[in-house]
Amino acid sequence: ETTESASVTALREAKAEQLRALAEAERTRAAADSILAAAQAEYQQALAEYQQALAEDQAFETEKARAKFEAQLEAILLEAQNRLLEAQKENNRL
Repeated sequence: ETTESASVTALREAKAEQLRALAEAERTRAAADSILAAAQAEYQQALAEYQQALAEDQAFETEKARAKFEAQLEAILLEAQNRLLEAQKENNRL
């Protein structure tokens, strides 16, 4: 049978409470680290999706500009051909 003084018991209980508090602080820190890591991963995913959307939008705008250019070029060529035909007709009349 062990008998210990009240001060020794109080000291032992205080040390045990301190260890419990440290363990709880470590669990809290680990949970916070996990939350921050998940948030960082979600941020990286959102950033990647945003950058992909920007790239797709640029590709779409580039394609749209290319199609407009091709249509304008075709119209210019047709107009030039019409003018050449008119010039040939005028030349043949002379």
